[in-house]
Amino acid sequence: MSTSTQARVDRGVPAGGEFTAYGHSDNVPALSAPTTNDDFVSYRLGEFGFSGHMAAGEIARVTAELNASRDFRDENITAVADRVHLETVGYTLTDAVAAEEGLGHLALFGHEDEAAALRRVIAAAGPAKAPEADIFDVPGSETRLHVLRPEEADGVTVPVPANDPRLIAGQVFDKVTCPDGRVFHRRREGVYPNEPYAMRIQANRPLREEEKLQMAGLLGYAYAAQVRGEGFSMPASDSPYSFIVEVDTTKSRSDDLGAAMGRFENDIPRMILEGSPARKTPIKGPIGSRAVEGFNEPDLAIEVYYDSVNED
Repeated sequence: MSTSTQARVDRGVPAGGEFTAYGHSDNVPALSAPTTNDDFVSYRLGEFGFSGHMAAGEIARVTAELNASRDFRDENITAVADRVHLETVGYTLTDAVAAEEGLGHLALFGHEDEAAALRRVIAAAGPAKAPEADIFDVPGSETRLHVLRPEEADGVTVPVPANDPRLIAGQVFDKVTCPDGRVFHRRREGVYPNEPYAMRIQANRPLREEEKLQMAGLLGYAYAAQVRGEGFSMPASDSPYSFIVEVDTTKSRSDDLGAAMGRFENDIPRMILEGSPARKTPIKGPIGSRAVEGFNEPDLAIEVYYDSVNED
C-alpha cells in the first residue's frame, strides 16, 4: 500500500514558502559608452564621396574626436573630417572633391597644362592656422569653453577701434573703426580717396570742442573752393584728438574728383595756419577779416582719413 503526499505549495512557488526571502545578486550589467572605429569612419566618408582624400592619421584623429563627443551623426562626421583636413593640408574635403572634379573637366576638354598647374597649387597648399583661443573649465562639469582671441588691432591690417586707449591718447594708425562701425583709412602714399562719404580728421594735439568746430569750418572752406561740392556736416568727436565730418564727394561739380581732392589736401596746411580767405569787401565783415580764423600754429598738423579709398 502506498501513501501519496499532496504538495502544500503550488507548482512554481519555491519550496521555502511563498513569502520566503531568497538571496540574489545586486550587480547590474554595466552599459559601455558607444564608440566608433577607423574602419567605420573611413566607410562613412567613402559613402559621402570623400574616399581616398584623408590619410590614416587624419582618420584616426577624426575617430578620436567623434568618440570624445559621442556624436556619431553623419553631419558631425563630415564636419569634423572637414575641419581636420583643413587644419592638416590647408583645404577642406569638400574643396578637395570640387578640385578633383575641376581637374577632370580640364582634362576632358584638353587643358592638361591648366590641370597640371592646378595640381601644383593644391600640392603647395599649407595647413590652415587655427585661431588662438583661451580655454576655460566650467566649474562642476567636464565642459571646456574655447573662447577665440580677437585678432590684435594693429591699425595696419586690423583696424583700431574708437575706444582703443592708444587712439584716445593720440597715436596715429592707418586704419581706424569709428563708433558706428565704419572703417576709416589714413591718406598716405598709395592710399587715396575713392568717392568717400565721410572724413576723419586727427590732429597732433588734443582739440577742444570749439577748436574742432573751427577746424571743420576751415576744411569746409578748402573743400568748397577746390572740390566744389556740398558742405561738411557738424563735426562729431570720436577722440580728444579727432572728429568725423559727413560729406558726399559724389556730388562734386568738379570734372576730375581725384585731382580736386588732391588740391583740397594740398590746401589744408595753409588753411589751418592762416584761416579762410581774407574778405576783400565789407559786405559780410570788415575788409581783411576772415569768416574763420586760422590757428596760427606752425606745428599744428593733421592726418586725414576717408571711409572709402583706393590702394595702389
